[in-house]
Formats: sequence, structure tokens, C-alpha cells
Amino acid sequence: MRAVRYGEGVVMMLIALAAFCGHGQAAPVQDQRTVEIGVFISNIYEINFTAGTYKASFWLWFKSNDEKYEPEKYIEIVGGRDIKIDAIATDRLSDGRFYRSAKYTATINQTWDVRWFPFDTQNLNLIIESSSDDASKFRFVPDAKSSRFDKNIALPGWTLRGMTVSESTSVYQSDFGYGDDGESAYSRFTATVTLDHAGRRLFSTAFLGFFVSDILTGVTLMVESFEVTRLAIPLLGRLNMVVGALFGAVGNKYIEDNSLPPMPTFSLPDLVQISAFSAIAVALCTVIGTETLVRLGYQSATVTAFARTSLGLYIVSQLGLGAYILESGRK
Repeated sequence: MRAVRYGEGVVMMLIALAAFCGHGQAAPVQDQRTVEIGVFISNIYEINFTAGTYKASFWLWFKSNDEKYEPEKYIEIVGGRDIKIDAIATDRLSDGRFYRSAKYTATINQTWDVRWFPFDTQNLNLIIESSSDDASKFRFVPDAKSSRFDKNIALPGWTLRGMTVSESTSVYQSDFGYGDDGESAYSRFTATVTLDHAGRRLFSTAFLGFFVSDILTGVTLMVESFEVTRLAIPLLGRLNMVVGALFGAVGNKYIEDNSLPPMPTFSLPDLVQISAFSAIAVALCTVIGTETLVRLGYQSATVTAFARTSLGLYIVSQLGLGAYILESGRK
């Protein structure tokens, strides 16, 4: 009798132990689903510095093992708006995967780096992100072999240097309402197109007002540096040249400020503007100073020496600016 009860006890203990082990066993981890993604950029146009945007037309294709995967429903073009989708196509590949492609047209937000404008290089980023499953369940794999851009893209003022594709994970400081009270991470595919600005021609036209201003400033200082020219051109005429230089610089500054985005750091356009306005200030002070010295009865040699000192400072500053611009053009 005791043996029977002992046997029943052992059986019950084994059953309880099995139940406990089964309850404590971790649930199987869900496999991460991968989708191969590629892009062909057929057009880039309407690069807008002030709005911080560019427009592009491109083909996206996706290769997955899920026949029901419809990427146009589960992806986000990061920073994209006015998105139009055309020409959706599906197929079955020889390796058994399901292929789906579509043509997209979109306006895309872009942060521009104009520190070296107009000798700048811009990297246009086309970012595709999974908007459904997070990175633990879903991952984009770039199709680097087939991803390209159309070499016939006509983008006046720019040269298309090349394109790269990569994958990354974007981390957000939110659980998006799932109640995890943590971060969320989503897979990203990025196509980066590198553009070089045609700087030399653009520099000669974009800063034309500053060039005219510098010429008038230099002429004014030359006039002040010789007694015969000071006597030939009255004070009002010399001041008018300075005023003309000021109007040229202000007009060009207004154009530049309305065509370039604000930059938190010092830029080449800032240097050109500061140089022009500084030269105008020196010219104005020189005209007033020489006229004051003449009225106070100083000798002509003293007045000329004062004016030529200002002219020397102007020449040195302009040579320094020119060397800096040439160096910028080589970058």
C-alpha cells in the first residue's frame, strides 16, 4: 500500500516538474524577415536651396519570399511628400522569390551644405524605411549590384559624380503606443547621389554685384592715393563712388540671402560679403579722412601716405580673398 502511494507521489512530482519546465520555457524567437531592395533613379530636377527640397523620379523593386508583400503599403519615403506611384509590376524570379516594382515621383526634403557655395558638393539622400515591422522582425538588404542612376539626367549647373546604396537602422525615442516604454528601431535603405556644383561659371555670375562693388572701392582708394586725382574729382564725386559700391553690395546680398538657406556656420558667401562691406567701410573712412587732413592743412605727402596705407590694406585683403576662393575651387 505504501509502495503504491509512493509510486503515485513520484508520478505527480514528475508531472508537476514537466508542467513547470514547459511553462518556464521561452517562446521561440520569430525569424527576421529580409527583403532585398534596389533603386534606379531616372530623373532629378528642381533643386531648391531656399525650400530645402529636390524632386526625383525613380523605380523601386523588392524581392521577398512573401507573395502577399505589397511594399507600397508598408514603406515610407523619409522626408517625402507629393508622392505619386505608377506602373506597379509583379513577377516570380527563377530563385522562387516574388518580385514587385513601382515607379515613384516625389518631392524630398534635403539639408543643403552651402559652406563652399558655389564650389559645393551635395549628397542627395533617398531614404526608404519600413513603416510596419520593426528591425527585430524586418530588414532591408540593398541590391547594390543593380541599383543605378540614369547617366542621361540633365541637371544644369551640376555634375553627377556617382551613387551608393546602404542599409541602416533608424532609432526613435518612442514605442509608438505599444506600451513598451522604450525605443523603436526600423530598417532603412538609403541611396545617396553625389552632385558637384559647376562653381567657376556660377561664381562669376552669383557674386557679380560684389565684384562691381570691389572695383568701385578700389578705384576710390586709387583716386585718394594721388594728389592730382583728389584735386580733379571733387569730394561729392568720390563719395558717390562709395555709395555706388554700397548699392552694388547690398543688391547682391539681397539676391544671395534669398537664394541660399541659412547656415549655422561661416561660409564662403559670408566671407565675400564681409570682405565687400569691409572694403566699402575702409574707402568711406579714407575719403573722409583725406578730406579732413586737407582741411586741417596737412601736407600733401602726409595725406597721400594715409590714403596709400588704406589702399595697401585693400590690396592685401583682396589678394587673400582671391587665394581663398581659388583654394575653395580645388576642393
